[in-house]
Amino acid sequence: ATIYSLLGQSEKLAGRVDLAINAHNQILALMPKDTLRYTQSLLELGDMLKEDNPKASVDYLTEALNLGYAPTLLKASIHITRAKVYQLMNNQEQADKDCIEALILIMEQIRGRAPYVKGEFKEKLWEIVRKLIGETASLTVEESSNGLKTGLYNAVLCAKGFLLSSERSIKDAIYTEPELSEYIPLYEKCRNFYDNRKKWGEQTEVSAEEYVNLFADEMKFTIAANKFIDKYCSYLNISFATVKEKLPEEAVVVDYFNFMNLKNEQEYIAFVYRKESEFPQIIRVCEETDLAEIFHKMKADHNSGYHSSLLYNCSLPFGHSMRKIIWDKIASQAGISACNQIYFVPSGSINKIVLESLPAGECDENVTLEECYKGFNRLSSARETLNSGELRFKDIALFGGLDYEEDCGWESKQRGYCVNEADGGIVIPRPWGNLAMTSLEVNHI
Repeated sequence: ATIYSLLGQSEKLAGRVDLAINAHNQILALMPKDTLRYTQSLLELGDMLKEDNPKASVDYLTEALNLGYAPTLLKASIHITRAKVYQLMNNQEQADKDCIEALILIMEQIRGRAPYVKGEFKEKLWEIVRKLIGETASLTVEESSNGLKTGLYNAVLCAKGFLLSSERSIKDAIYTEPELSEYIPLYEKCRNFYDNRKKWGEQTEVSAEEYVNLFADEMKFTIAANKFIDKYCSYLNISFATVKEKLPEEAVVVDYFNFMNLKNEQEYIAFVYRKESEFPQIIRVCEETDLAEIFHKMKADHNSGYHSSLLYNCSLPFGHSMRKIIWDKIASQAGISACNQIYFVPSGSINKIVLESLPAGECDENVTLEECYKGFNRLSSARETLNSGELRFKDIALFGGLDYEEDCGWESKQRGYCVNEADGGIVIPRPWGNLAMTSLEVNHI
């Protein structure tokens, strides 16, 4: 069955779908129905037949779900695949229902695993979750139900909460809950192990045993903290309803989300809503290639004098073109006006664009986008609006010229990484030092 599975993958990649279908049919003939391999082959057959034989595709996918042997995220994937088939059959209502079921499963998985995963495991889970949510976003259209639109945004909020979480949930529980105080020495022992462990390639022959003991110790305080963990994972339970309830009357949230769509293009959408909104409005903004085209034109027109600041020069066309792509469509479709307080959450490459400083007037009119509205707040997550009162600052403190190793008497082992903007590569690690230029910046401000 394993060989047939590999053969099926190879034939599918080579475009020989008939042979791939034959390979998976062989697996169905070989394997008992109560095995994961059987369910996976049903999913593969359903996916390959969705365009040529949608009825058979639905039958295979329905059987895969009814068998009940698929793990949570695989089950979500089966629902999404069946939603694609129903959409091809012009049955958007049933497609929406499958998408909603998939989103519920995805959020269940995030909330169940997020407090306990870290490092590469967290990154791997994020990749899977992002892919599944992206596929669901691709299937969500203007005619989709309000329930799907709300469910999609709730899943995005949950996923962003998982991505932005500090991995401190268990630590905070152990140091806060009196019942867990006995586990503090064990927790510190494990943290000390991580801080002082040898680099990969330098382990000793007892390293394997040390890692096994570490895992056992971590499980002891992890299991003990489980009954308290929900209190320290509130970032996973932010929803459309909780965010909009706290919004000021004049506020509008514009929450961008980027994902790989069904055409394998990086696409941007925006969730837009107000306090009185019954569901988030979903506006399809652009694709990554639309943004890249503007930057390529900037480089072509200003070869040796190219700098990203050209985007904010009101006398040049680039900033106006960018604003039309990532803002004007949203403002028009959502009815955003000058009296609104804007809370916008960038995503993907839009993080690199100072949206609020894009030129808003005609060429030679030195007016920026943020000057056109009552307020224009950039947030890292919509959950920041839950403390919107804290966003209205009365004072500001600026820090510059930090020297991380001044008079410390020892060389820091920490290393900072710098991204080469020319090719996106990572340059050689180097110690944190004196940030002298930031002192000039602060004094200038």
